[in-house]
Amino acid sequence: MVSSKAKTADQYLEELPEDRRETIGAIRKVILANLPKGDKESILWGIISYCIPLEDYPKTCNGRPLG
Repeated sequence: MVSSKAKTADQYLEELPEDRRETIGAIRKVILANLPKGDKESILWGIISYCIPLEDYPKTCNGRPLG
């Protein structure tokens, strides 16, 4: 599995081929429109991820945000 070195979701999308960028971008818009308040978009494990930030839920088993 290939993972990206992008630091932001926008950078991640820019790395994708045009056909994938359009599809993933459309899915991202739906997710962001329905993401619960306080949850965040980030890059984890080399892909676009959505999580509950550590500020809201700090006691995780591995010290990383809940995905």
